[in-house]
Amino acid sequence: MLRFLDRRYSAILNLALRHRVITMIFILTVFAASLFLIPVVGVEFMPQADEGQIDITVDTPVGSNLEQTRRVVNTIYDIVEEQVPEKRDAFVQIGRRGGGMGGGAANVGSVWLFLQDLEDRERGLEEIIDDLRERTTDIPGARIRFSTESHGGMGGSSGLTVSIKGYDLKQGKEIAEKMKAIMDDIEIITDVRISREEGLPEYRILVDRKRAAQYGLTVAQVGNSIKRAFAGESVANVILGGEEVAINVRLKKEDRITHRDLNLIAIDTPIGVQVPLSNLVNIEKGYGPVQIERE
Repeated sequence: MLRFLDRRYSAILNLALRHRVITMIFILTVFAASLFLIPVVGVEFMPQADEGQIDITVDTPVGSNLEQTRRVVNTIYDIVEEQVPEKRDAFVQIGRRGGGMGGGAANVGSVWLFLQDLEDRERGLEEIIDDLRERTTDIPGARIRFSTESHGGMGGSSGLTVSIKGYDLKQGKEIAEKMKAIMDDIEIITDVRISREEGLPEYRILVDRKRAAQYGLTVAQVGNSIKRAFAGESVANVILGGEEVAINVRLKKEDRITHRDLNLIAIDTPIGVQVPLSNLVNIEKGYGPVQIERE
């Protein structure tokens, strides 16, 4: 069989070499004819495989708590239950996105949707996603994105990724917003997202080192006093029902709600007197990073 193929290949090759001009005209004609099939066949850079899996990622406003995020995610889950008869299994995750490798925060969640086999359903992945996107677009306080990437992979994104690198975060944000606006205007691109999110609101406590030194205090001592008052400190262990339980001491819940409650803290000094925290620190409102991205 191989010898037969070899003989046929040699014969065709010799024929092509003897009639080079005719061969080139024939090849160019076939190529030109194939171009007319593009509107019929269509083209795609990376064809999307229908693996029967949809990952719906939900972001609520930065600073939202788990209960607020849970309500939004449950609303989406109810829509999935009612509008996707092709569903085989579905489950939700609150406080984390993209499976075990995704980032964790109180304002993120996911709905994972597993579909029936392709031959057992009438709609494909893209049809189901388009329908869900239309039904979830008006949910208040939520940014919703759809992905068909398998969770078995290590990646947490799908489709096109544009990386913007530099040392000026403000300029980088401006460039990213311009890029997002351009991509939003492209019809075939959906779910455009800037990975660097707005920071979490926070209060920054700046210790006046000179003033603290006058009382014989260090920055660490001031910080530990604040931590004990708000986060608590384990002071002892007791045995309850045969189990060892730690006793954590801190301010009452109603005394650690706002930044004004910091004024309730008094710092013990080495010279035996107590100094109000307000005499040692300045408090500023700011925003901290949601996450730190590395490559």
